[in-house]
Amino acid sequence: MKRIELTERIKALIKASVGDEIDYTQIAAFEATAVTSLPLNKRGSIFDKGSITAETFIEAANLLNTGTFVPLHTLHEQGYEIPVGRLFYGEHIKTPQGNDELRTLFFVDGTSPDLISRLDTGTIEEVSVGMQFKRLLCSTCNVDLMEDSDSLWTYTCKNGHVMGMGTNHVKPDGVASFREMSL
Repeated sequence: MKRIELTERIKALIKASVGDEIDYTQIAAFEATAVTSLPLNKRGSIFDKGSITAETFIEAANLLNTGTFVPLHTLHEQGYEIPVGRLFYGEHIKTPQGNDELRTLFFVDGTSPDLISRLDTGTIEEVSVGMQFKRLLCSTCNVDLMEDSDSLWTYTCKNGHVMGMGTNHVKPDGVASFREMSL
């Protein structure tokens, strides 16, 4: 995660997302890798060892780039925290190692100088996303486990592949809802 300069291009991206009513002297903008296609570490859940599809990152970027409001929180939205900023741009990229990533640009407002300082110094350097997927595909046969509620409970697709066993895992695919990003 790194702070980015508020260039005319960045200001235009912010304006496209939030409109004209912003005081650029009162915000700090940052770039972060929001999520990658590397295997998820969600031991004990259906997502363990899962790998999010490139299509999901493309859809998430499109939502951000068409003005969908995605708030920035700390420690995940708990239902009481007012956002400390918001995402204003996203891009799907392919890394040199061949992984997919969702890169995001976000800003933190001037009411959070301590938070901005902690981001600048690297004290806070990780983010996570709150996202609901359209499909949970079996990595072996591409069956959507969300089509059958029993599959979600048993972690087993209708073809008998158990998620998290051997090479079987879910492939979260598509964005039903992009709720938040947390520091």
